[in-house]
Amino acid sequence: MRKENNLVRRLEAAETMGGANEILTDKTGTLTQNRMTVTELYTEASSHTTLAKLSLNTQELILNSCAVNSNSHIIIDDKTRQEKRIGNQTECALLDFVNGSLA
Repeated sequence: MRKENNLVRRLEAAETMGGANEILTDKTGTLTQNRMTVTELYTEASSHTTLAKLSLNTQELILNSCAVNSNSHIIIDDKTRQEKRIGNQTECALLDFVNGSLA
């Protein structure tokens, strides 16, 4: 792992990553703003930056899956009246994607 410049603080983390199928990374938004963003979607055998070119059935499936299968929430802060994201950053990014697709 050292040869590949990977810093591992706990050995059990390396064992866990050995069984990972996908790794989500973001060097700018998550580290500086604590916020991830969906930039590209791969479905129907190609990548897409928006849902607009997908079939309506696929759009509905993706939107429902992202909205229903999440423990994260986007709420309005009572004091600042701004959106506040609570929960896993990946799930918050998916909820933002759903909100943007519905607008």
